[in-house]
Amino acid sequence: MAKLEATLGNALFSVDINFQDSWPTKKWEDTTHFHIDSEIHIVLDGSAVLEIGGKDVHINAGDICLLTPGASHYPKNCSDTLEKANFCFRLVQNDNDIRNKKSFSEYGYYSNIFQSVNKYFIIKDTGLLAIVQKLLAEEFSIQNEHIYEALLAVFFTMLAKRIKEHVLLHEEQNIQITTENEYSFKQQKIVEAFFQKRYSEEIGIEDLAAELCLSVPHTHRIVKKVFDEGFKKTLIKQRIEHACMLIKQHDLSLPEIAYSCGYTSYNGFLAAFKNYMGKTPKEYKKSTY
Repeated sequence: MAKLEATLGNALFSVDINFQDSWPTKKWEDTTHFHIDSEIHIVLDGSAVLEIGGKDVHINAGDICLLTPGASHYPKNCSDTLEKANFCFRLVQNDNDIRNKKSFSEYGYYSNIFQSVNKYFIIKDTGLLAIVQKLLAEEFSIQNEHIYEALLAVFFTMLAKRIKEHVLLHEEQNIQITTENEYSFKQQKIVEAFFQKRYSEEIGIEDLAAELCLSVPHTHRIVKKVFDEGFKKTLIKQRIEHACMLIKQHDLSLPEIAYSCGYTSYNGFLAAFKNYMGKTPKEYKKSTY
C-alpha cells in the first residue's frame, strides 16, 4: 500500500493506492461494504451494476465513480471483461500552510465541493481518464513518487471542477421553483459565521461562494435573504459595528481600530464610518463618555 499526498495550497489529498495487487484489477469485493474514506473507481473496460445505498447504479467503460465516506456499496452483474482501477483518499488541512492566513482557503473550497456529493458521483470525462492512463503507465517507485503526486493533484482539481459544474447546473435548473424564503439552515449558519469571523480580512463574495460551494449570483441571493442587504453593505455593517464596540472600550487609537476592522486605509475607514453612523469616529467617541 503506497501513501501519496496531492497538495493543493492548504488542501492535502492523502491517497492510498494498493500497488501490491495488480492495478488495475478484474476483481471487485463481492460483499456489501463501505470505507471510512472517499473511494474512486475508474472502469477501464466492461461494465457492472453497483448497488449504492440500496439503489442499482449502472457503470460502464469510461465511467469514474466517486463514493463518499460511509456509502454502502455492493458490486453485482460484473461483466467478464471488467477491468478497473481504484484508490481511497481523504482530504485534510495542510498544517504547514495554516499560518498563511489567506482570505481564500483551498481546504475549505475543496472540502465543500466534495461534501456536496450525496453518496456517489459518476462522470465520464476523457481528461480524467487520460490522467488515470498516465498513472497506470508509470511504474511506481520512490524515485517517481512526485510524478504520481503531481498527476493526482491535477486529477482532484479536475474532478472537483466537474462536481462543482454539476452542482451549479442542478442549482440553475431548480432556481425557478425556489421560493423567496427557501434556503437551508446550514447555509444561513455558514454565511453568518463567515461575516462574524472574517470581517477583518480582505474578503470578497467569491470567498463566501467558495465556502458555500455555490455560484456568486446564488451566494448573493442567500446573503440578501439572510441580512436583507448585499455582500458589501453587510460587510461594512459588521466592520463598523465592531469598530463602535472597540471605540466604547477606549483602549485603542482610531487608526488601530480601523486596521483591526479590516481597513487598510484610515481615510477609507473614516468615510465608511461617517456614512454608516452619520458622525465621525471622534464624534462618536465623545458621545460615549
